Amino acid sequence: MRQATAYILDHFARPDLSLRRLAALLGISPAQLSRRFRAVRGVTPVAYLRGVRLQKARELLAETDDTLQAIAERCGYRSAFYLSRVFSDRTGQSPSRYRKDSRV
Repeated sequence: MRQATAYILDHFARPDLSLRRLAALLGISPAQLSRRFRAVRGVTPVAYLRGVRLQKARELLAETDDTLQAIAERCGYRSAFYLSRVFSDRTGQSPSRYRKDSRV
């Protein structure tokens, strides 16, 4: 599972990164990958990837003046709208509110 974790950390910005693709690279089934990854890390690979992407989005919101679309692209999301939706659902605040609060 170290190889799976390393791959996610190295390729999180690829919007086409998926459980199926990762499992194929590792030569195991998606179900087996999810089961083994969860046993080691406590979360599924998909949840881990989402966490990595959101952490990077938080960093970029706090440290740059990049547009939300640019941040979305750097974090592996296809659109600013989708990043905003995921960010708001997971953090309880909008990206613009997070950016504003993190700079005070």
